[in-house]
Amino acid sequence: MKTFLIPLLALLVITSCEVRFESTYHSDETTSMEIHMNIDPSIGEKMEAAGATPSSDEPKKINGMEITDLPTDWTDFYTLQKQYGEDVPTDPDSIAFMKRIEIKYDVADEEMNGFAMRIEKATEEELERFSNTFQDMNPGNDANKDKSKSIDNLDVKWDGKKLIIPMDNPLDDPDDASPPPDMSMVKSMFGDANIIMVFRFKFDDKIKRIDGKHDLLTKIDDYTMEYKIDMLQIMEMESKGEKLANSDAEIVVHIK
Repeated sequence: MKTFLIPLLALLVITSCEVRFESTYHSDETTSMEIHMNIDPSIGEKMEAAGATPSSDEPKKINGMEITDLPTDWTDFYTLQKQYGEDVPTDPDSIAFMKRIEIKYDVADEEMNGFAMRIEKATEEELERFSNTFQDMNPGNDANKDKSKSIDNLDVKWDGKKLIIPMDNPLDDPDDASPPPDMSMVKSMFGDANIIMVFRFKFDDKIKRIDGKHDLLTKIDDYTMEYKIDMLQIMEMESKGEKLANSDAEIVVHIK
């Protein structure tokens, strides 16, 4: 199994989900980001029915709150942490930052189907703090404690004129000597469960030029690029010995 897929497979054991990171890059070098994590609760139910996870009559909780109490409208993170009963900072700068992060949950029939987070006009340092907040709230965070290898750690660089995107090739890891995955075994264990990661890069101004090519990164329109990782699709390609036709290690998007 390629190391690129290990955290995704670990999260798959917990649930089937799609995570979308939508970043808008502004000419003043700041970035607005919105994250949506959609979870298929039926996967957990199937695992419970099969005895893979213990059933319980206790109310289901997320971060210490019962699911029915989770906010379904945008709520600032500072207020939410106080509702969780967590310690909150007292210095004005930290309070102001926490209030800029907004969170909401998708709840139906006492099941959490996902959650979303957003922040507007953030600096590079603020985005790192925002990303760490997402990792702490991610239901699969226990599967990968090393944040430097987190599934949402895409270390892009933005200077107001160009975006540098480091790219992985999940089908070509020279340090991985393990055999390709047995897809029949994977499907028998997880069925239709899948992990899909979508990174969407949006710009205030038109894209002028793109240096480099990668099969998983596509241009949607004159203002938007998208990097999509479909775990089962990649594992299927790996099992067949297929390779990516284009897999440059770095893509540079220049803006007018």
